[in-house]
Amino acid sequence: MAKKMDDAVNAALDVMGYKSSSNGGVAKVTNKKTYIQNARRVEVIRESGDQEYTDLESTNMRGNYYPKGSKLLVKEVVKHGNITRLLLESGGYFTANEAYVKKLR
Repeated sequence: MAKKMDDAVNAALDVMGYKSSSNGGVAKVTNKKTYIQNARRVEVIRESGDQEYTDLESTNMRGNYYPKGSKLLVKEVVKHGNITRLLLESGGYFTANEAYVKKLR
């Protein structure tokens, strides 16, 4: 009976993105972000869309807003420290996170 309960609890935790550890504790499983490394054109796939950054160092999103389905022309992929951004043809920067954009070509 206890084994079935443990299995049920582990299954429920797994569905919520948690894994039980060997010492009886529970740890949150985090997905590592992946970034587009090269692209000429991307499509916004995030449900709520996203906004462009006006400059590379800024975390301020003050540029244009692009809804889901928008297709963007990429001039180049730029890395700044541990940040990867797409430099758009329009001059703004956009996230290269593959959870937000999909490479078209």
